[in-house]
Amino acid sequence: MPAGALPALVPSLVVHLSLQKSFLRGITTGAIKG
Repeated sequence: MPAGALPALVPSLVVHLSLQKSFLRGITTGAIKG
């Protein structure tokens, strides 16, 4: 793995995880409400 790929990968991974967490929370709250 190139050394330059890791710094580029980390921010996108963090964004992906945070979006996934809020996305799952939205689904669960929607399922509970509806």
